[in-house]
Amino acid sequence: MAQLSKKFGKEASYRDAIWGIFNKLIVTNNKNFQELHALHHDMALFLDEEGRDFRSHLEESAKYELLYCKQLGIKKVRIDSLSDSCEACHKQTSKVFTVEEAFRIMPIPCNDCSNTLYSDNKGFCRCGYYYEL
Repeated sequence: MAQLSKKFGKEASYRDAIWGIFNKLIVTNNKNFQELHALHHDMALFLDEEGRDFRSHLEESAKYELLYCKQLGIKKVRIDSLSDSCEACHKQTSKVFTVEEAFRIMPIPCNDCSNTLYSDNKGFCRCGYYYEL
């Protein structure tokens, strides 16, 4: 926080410090797709807590999840959603895509998701990819 306060010329908040840590972790883990998937998901949660737009980080999280699948040699993925997910997400449950199709279509995060978590912002999709062998 002290470094950021000096950089900003005013006192930085703990949330500024957390965001700075997120960004440093992204740079340090730029080849670790599993870590990048988790980081972007956590960033989306953090933004939702603040009532800010989180969609781009959910999209990045899904992209890195697919890159991780590709890295592992996984050819197909199946979408699953949590039991208390919205209707739009449930409609995607059990759909199977090749990793390449999923990259092209990007079905996650679900465009019609109406799920909310911390804020009133809709669309915090909680669908995930599961590996099809």
